Amino acid sequence: MIDPSTLKLKSLPWVPLDAVSCLPESAGIYFVVDLSKRVQYIGQSKNVRKRWRKHLHFKRLAKTKGVKIAYLLLQDVELLTEVESAMIRYFDPPLNLTRPGYKRVNVTLDAETFEWLRTQVNQGASRTAIANKALYQFRKKWAWLYS
Repeated sequence: MIDPSTLKLKSLPWVPLDAVSCLPESAGIYFVVDLSKRVQYIGQSKNVRKRWRKHLHFKRLAKTKGVKIAYLLLQDVELLTEVESAMIRYFDPPLNLTRPGYKRVNVTLDAETFEWLRTQVNQGASRTAIANKALYQFRKKWAWLYS
């Protein structure tokens, strides 16, 4: 397994977003990186080039200047999901949390819940961890609705 904290993104091979035809036809993890070196999206595929031909975030990313796709090739396709998940947890890319076609839901928080969320954010918890904890609390509080 690859430790994400030791991965040097700048040492990975990469191509500009407008040159996806130059991506390898191999299995790997890909990182969409913007001009400020921030990872915007992480994905995995058995064929990185084929995946990017019709990627769902391509049009959105094409509007941003200087976007590049770095990639990490893996021999063992069985490791793709595990490595991708580890990388997403470590880098916390914003586009991995937004899915086209999903609707946002606006909620009103009571003061106690808002304070809990603010504390979690201030303690450096990831958005995924906060969402999972909030969902657990919601299910616990409203379990009677589902029984």
